[in-house]
Amino acid sequence: MTKPLVLVSAATGESNLRSNYERPLRIVLGVVGAVLAIACANLANLLLARAASRRRELSVRLALGASRFRLAKQLLAETAILAAAGAALGLLVAQWGSALLVRQLTTPSSGVTLDLSLDWRVLAFTAAVTAATALVFGIAPAVGLSGVSAHDAIKEQSRSVTGDRRFGVRNVLVAVQVALSLALLIGGVLFVRTLTALSGTKLGFDADGLVAINVDGRHYDESRDARLALFERLRESASAVPGVSAAAVSVLTPIGSMRWNTRVEATPATAALPEKERVPWVNIVSPGWFRTFGMRIIAGRDFDAHDVAGGERVLVVNESFARRFFGQEPAVGQQVRTGLEGPKVYPYRIVGVVNDAVYSSARRGFEPTMYAPLAQLDEVNSGAVISVRAANGMSETIGRDLAAAMNRTEPRVSFTIRPLSGQLRASMRQERLVAMLAGFFGVLALLLAAVGLYGVASHSVTERRAEIGIRMALGADPRGVVRLVLGRLAWLMATGMVLGIAMSWWTVQLFEKLLFGMAPRDPLTFTFAVLVLLLAGLVAGWFPARRAARIDPVRALREI
Repeated sequence: MTKPLVLVSAATGESNLRSNYERPLRIVLGVVGAVLAIACANLANLLLARAASRRRELSVRLALGASRFRLAKQLLAETAILAAAGAALGLLVAQWGSALLVRQLTTPSSGVTLDLSLDWRVLAFTAAVTAATALVFGIAPAVGLSGVSAHDAIKEQSRSVTGDRRFGVRNVLVAVQVALSLALLIGGVLFVRTLTALSGTKLGFDADGLVAINVDGRHYDESRDARLALFERLRESASAVPGVSAAAVSVLTPIGSMRWNTRVEATPATAALPEKERVPWVNIVSPGWFRTFGMRIIAGRDFDAHDVAGGERVLVVNESFARRFFGQEPAVGQQVRTGLEGPKVYPYRIVGVVNDAVYSSARRGFEPTMYAPLAQLDEVNSGAVISVRAANGMSETIGRDLAAAMNRTEPRVSFTIRPLSGQLRASMRQERLVAMLAGFFGVLALLLAAVGLYGVASHSVTERRAEIGIRMALGADPRGVVRLVLGRLAWLMATGMVLGIAMSWWTVQLFEKLLFGMAPRDPLTFTFAVLVLLLAGLVAGWFPARRAARIDPVRALREI
């Protein structure tokens, strides 16, 4: 059955970057929005505290004839200037940060070029966000003017714009900051742990010391035998380089950009398998390839010089292939029918079983894979990979010697040389990018929450200075004063954490597919994030609490 044609708009270009990074970047965009909300709440809180300290000034202005509308315009203008300055600084940081992100996407084998210039849409979006944030965190002090009276100008002491209500606006803003910060911190920890789990995944082969030489022989003789002879000469030349212990040829390397699978025909042993489970991965290799990669032959034998065209077609399969297709029966000696070259289907005899190894990505783990000898292909492509096992510590420096050996052997062939470790790092660039961004914004949210908690605790101590002085004059212990300050902060943090855990419990399901090696609602991650936030809140509240414990009762009472 033929597949219908699909038309895709080319207005924004066509690239696999869009499909690979669209979902992660949407999540990061949501994270950035949450950080912006935390920053808005933080600034609104600080501006409320500032407005409270300016209450006497504002009441004097009212007494002198200024209208509340004019005072509200003044407060909004101040916050607009602050937002505009932040937007200008943000544009500068964005130019530097976006270039850094593109560098994270670029690999030695795949360069990424994106147009990062500012256009009217970016500027319009920035202007809209600036106006919205100015309105969000600037309207609270303006609304607080309703509690300011002209009679306050003749009073020595007056209450603040929001008062000291337990459920005041500032307390709500702090609880929201704590909730959002906890949610972002949990997400950041999940993504960082995902990257750590992927980096520590067992590959099934020894990547340390492996160097991949990608050979492009399209300008060489196109005959099958000539290409096989060329690849063998290049392999022998690479083997002769000092520091090289083994070298082998293959069509592709594990965890690379190229993948190859094929369908295995149904046999009495495999007829019960669904169609989609009879499509294993394929690699074409030369004798010695498994030894070069540090893989073990578990049963049967490796390919040898007798596995050539005209002889019985043979395969070596991995453990996953043997389990899926043959269960508990020995795989060696079994026969399968498959086509490695287009529609041609041949019977293949399994002569060996090798240990499982990652084929396409560490995230997918071990999958059924079969290996065929290069010399038995009817057609040989112009490209191949010569994998070289270098001595310890030489994989990064042996490239020059390998390049010289390749040029001496056949100067008409083009090639690229890179350590396989670089290919492994490139395979996890999506996870690395998301972990870097989520971790950065999680830490930033934590710092913003700590600043907000410090601001509330510090302003509370200033407002209640006289009360604390009276308590200490009546014999209150300084430790009791510390508990008083930290107790109010703990109540705010507990409220925010309950909201944050509830929010995270739902939102983590949205990026479950991006995680690896853990459940989205991982108890260890939630516990760790809560403890880190508790520690940050304790540090933020300790300094104002210590200052409150050192208040001189005599001086505080004189200020009443």
